Amino acid sequence: MKRILQGFLLFSLVAFSAAASGSDISNKKLRTMADWASETESIVSNSLSYPDKAWEAGKKGTAIIRLTLNKNGGYIRGELIQSSGDVTLDTAAKDLTRDLSFPALPDDYSQNDLTFDLAISYELVAEQEN
Repeated sequence: MKRILQGFLLFSLVAFSAAASGSDISNKKLRTMADWASETESIVSNSLSYPDKAWEAGKKGTAIIRLTLNKNGGYIRGELIQSSGDVTLDTAAKDLTRDLSFPALPDDYSQNDLTFDLAISYELVAEQEN
């Protein structure tokens, strides 16, 4: 079996309402937040690893973590809001999000923190023989 990992940012309404409050959102600001989201997704994707115990047991699933970061990208809190169905995968997802170095939020982001949902998908795909 081949291990396939994907990390997706699922911005919740909390994230959008925080970004929208207090100031008018221009196209520039949206691009800036889009750049932040793209960089964050890249960091997550490059840091993913499939737990050996779960891989050997054939476990797969998607864990969704609700994260809150401060304006400097520092971890404030993370909460598992949807289980992957496997405690090993859930623990790996929580540990990953707690240990990552996230980028600072854009300068024009007016709030002190940002809350968003991050889905981490662990999939197993049978390798094709040639």
